[in-house]
Amino acid sequence: MTNRLLPITKGYNFRDLGGYQTTSGKKVKWRRLLRSGKLADLDSQDLMILTDFNLVADIDLRSPAEVKTDPDHYPSQTKYYFNPIFDTDKTRSSKGLAGYGPKADVEPNVGYHHMKNVYHEMITFPSGQAAFKKLFEIALSLNDDESLIFHCTAGKDRTGVSAALLLATLGVPKATIQADYLLSNQTTKTIIDKMVQQIKASGRNDFFLQNFRAVAGVNLDYLNEAFNTIDNQFGGLEEFLTTTLGLSRTDLQDFRVKFTQ
Repeated sequence: MTNRLLPITKGYNFRDLGGYQTTSGKKVKWRRLLRSGKLADLDSQDLMILTDFNLVADIDLRSPAEVKTDPDHYPSQTKYYFNPIFDTDKTRSSKGLAGYGPKADVEPNVGYHHMKNVYHEMITFPSGQAAFKKLFEIALSLNDDESLIFHCTAGKDRTGVSAALLLATLGVPKATIQADYLLSNQTTKTIIDKMVQQIKASGRNDFFLQNFRAVAGVNLDYLNEAFNTIDNQFGGLEEFLTTTLGLSRTDLQDFRVKFTQ
């Protein structure tokens, strides 16, 4: 994981999708497709790192309220794209468990079921479908020496599904996609552990703590919910990309040529 992580100091979960082997024997190109958490706190040193990647597109998957609260910092040559998957932060990455009310203290699986539903809605909501299509279109517009970054707040759910769709389209095996997705549990561990200690110190019960962990981390059940929805409701990935998102077969072929070698 070390060479996959970007040395960003004022942000977290900044990773390169390059180097993954595809089923056709090729590899995803390095320094082209980057994923991350929010860019709001980046300093000048961080921006220099992204400049060195020739970052030309910053694709922000967050809701309007998240963007207003924590606007992105990005290099001067980078074009910003507001590309929300939802109109509100359904993943609650910016709010923790706020808004659940007393349920989080008495129902142990409210967080788990909420997140599964969120992943289902990412695939079925028109806003999510439009955001995924735009992500592919921006990627297709890149020159061979340019890179993009796509992100949400924590860089794990909306970003995680986006990364999984890109990698699956490139022909990366399911097990590899799942491993990349689960890396978020490592890259956010320090932050989550700190918040867990704060929750324990506040006296919240074990149900609340279980629900917090379900929302704060990633779980293969969540990602599987997204892909099962693609298979069961949209006829599989290829059909989802073409019929639902409106990408052409040529688009998909061009995407694979552009980002694998």
